[in-house]
Amino acid sequence: MYAPTVVNIDSSAAQALTMNKQTSVKTKHIDLKYHSVKNVFKRGVVILQVVIRTENSVDMLTKIVDLKTLKHLTRIIGSYYN
Repeated sequence: MYAPTVVNIDSSAAQALTMNKQTSVKTKHIDLKYHSVKNVFKRGVVILQVVIRTENSVDMLTKIVDLKTLKHLTRIIGSYYN
C-alpha cells in the first residue's frame, strides 16, 4: 500500500470545497469531473495539509516574489539561494 500524497493548501475556499459533501448555487457551475476529487480525499489517497500563506513554497513558482521571500521559500524546500 502506498502512503497518501500530501497536498499543501493555503486557500480556505478550496479546502471548504474539498471537505464539503454538499454543493451550493455558487459551486454548481464546477464540472462534475472536478467534484470527483472529493472522493480521492475521502478515500485517503490524498491528504490536505493547511499551510499559512507565507510558508507556501509553491508561491515562488506561481507568483512574483521579492528576493527576501524567494530566499525564505527556497530554504523551506531544502534548497539555498545565495
